[in-house]
Amino acid sequence: MNKIITRLLMIVVFALSAAAGLWFSIQQHKLANNQLPAPGSTATMRTFHSPTSFVAQIKNDPNAGEKIFMQFCAACHGQHASIDVNAPTIGNRRQWQGYQQLGTNKLVELASHGNGAMPARGGCFECNDDELREAIDYIISF
Repeated sequence: MNKIITRLLMIVVFALSAAAGLWFSIQQHKLANNQLPAPGSTATMRTFHSPTSFVAQIKNDPNAGEKIFMQFCAACHGQHASIDVNAPTIGNRRQWQGYQQLGTNKLVELASHGNGAMPARGGCFECNDDELREAIDYIISF
């Protein structure tokens, strides 16, 4: 009899634990969905890295250049770059001066083929030339 009661209690405890876990998971999911930034916002949000869907999402977005920069370029060209390859950083006019003199078309060509440690297309293989141009225009506008 005691074994049966013990097993039933264990089953009840496990069932309640599973139900509580499911409830907390659902609440977290609801909370995360309620904290999404407004459409067109460049606010940071948790995402997964899927370049194809990312590029599709920013089509016709007026902030596409900034979003491409944040997704693909900032790791090396950001003010607080996480990958140190001695790349010019956004906002540093002295570092970008020589590149700006090349003109946007030449910069798109350089980005398309890669330059130094930068991979072809700046790592955004899904970006077309117009999208690369938007990112470049964003970078050199500082």
